[in-house]
Amino acid sequence: MHNNKTLALSLLTTLLVITGCTQNQTVFNANDSTTANSPVNENVNTPVNNTNTIESDVDTSDWLTYTNEEYGFSFRYPGNWMTSANDNNIGCISDVSIVCDVYSYGKGSFDDFPVEYVHGKIVIENSESFSKMSEKEILMIEPGKETMPLMEENFLTINKFPAYRSLRQLKKGELLYPTAPGSTEKTEQTWTEIEYRYFYGSNLVRLTFSIQGENYQKFYDIIDLIGQSFASTAVDTSDWLTYTNEDYGFSFKYPMPWLLKVNDAGLVSLTNETSHVRAKIVVLENVVEADMDDATALKFEDGREPLSLVSEEFISINGLSSYRAFRQLKKGESIFTADELNEVTRTAIEYTYLNEDDLFRVWFTIDGENTEPFYDIVDAIGKSFSM
Repeated sequence: MHNNKTLALSLLTTLLVITGCTQNQTVFNANDSTTANSPVNENVNTPVNNTNTIESDVDTSDWLTYTNEEYGFSFRYPGNWMTSANDNNIGCISDVSIVCDVYSYGKGSFDDFPVEYVHGKIVIENSESFSKMSEKEILMIEPGKETMPLMEENFLTINKFPAYRSLRQLKKGELLYPTAPGSTEKTEQTWTEIEYRYFYGSNLVRLTFSIQGENYQKFYDIIDLIGQSFASTAVDTSDWLTYTNEDYGFSFKYPMPWLLKVNDAGLVSLTNETSHVRAKIVVLENVVEADMDDATALKFEDGREPLSLVSEEFISINGLSSYRAFRQLKKGESIFTADELNEVTRTAIEYTYLNEDDLFRVWFTIDGENTEPFYDIVDAIGKSFSM
């Protein structure tokens, strides 16, 4: 028997008023050549490296990026949609207990849905049978539910991943369940479904939007831009180097262009000479006392720079209890005294690992305003640490 585990994140988008953008209708057909655990604000349009692209008048300058760290993908969505947790898993299809992410346009409740709205969800599927199927066969898998009549479909490539896009529609007054014997119930409004499927790694990822109402065409461009923005967040480490410290028995990977040095005192440093990113690896021996729990030990304060804590989390990295923190000191803020001001924004990302009575701390420092391009690389280095 094949296992087929499905994980879903639901998107609920109540489209009350579209502001700040104009849309051109996107035509979906098989022959056309047209092809997001925290949102990150992006103030510039991020190019989507698709094999097929469309031109659009939709303003994406305030769009956010949703990143799924567990599965390593992201997509973008309008900045005036909001994210909230859905404890009841409304709109989710899942065989595991999860908390869904809900995206909604505006702040309307479920009882306040307007005449027109869009409901969407992301479903992630994996099956042992995928290994015996072609990419096209996997992309054509139907979810085994009552589906709307297929109007148009096409296969395409989005950010180097095989993808499939379909348009289905049930017009107002048509049978709601046309294939059910004796069905007489008719739809009271038009329903349109636009679905994107991506074969990503060993997973089939579905991004499905259902549009209620007659003015479905005005949402095409927005949905198409969301669908096209699907991308991997994984950093390619295939050509990275591995440093192994024989004295303490730890190792980590780092990009080939980066420079690694070990001084006479055994301090390991790492530098990206083409940018303002640098790191140091500090070993704190025998600092963990018997009465300390893991969290207390990992937050041992010795050796940290005086930057304001922005976020932190306790995680497991390669079997080690670990702590990751994000700190920052903005340009113009005081360092130690009111008279000593920081001349440039400084961002620090810390990874601390617990191994018996010892702590191993990797401290990354990034100078300047444009720090986000380095986050994924820094995270890949931090998560490669092992004993």
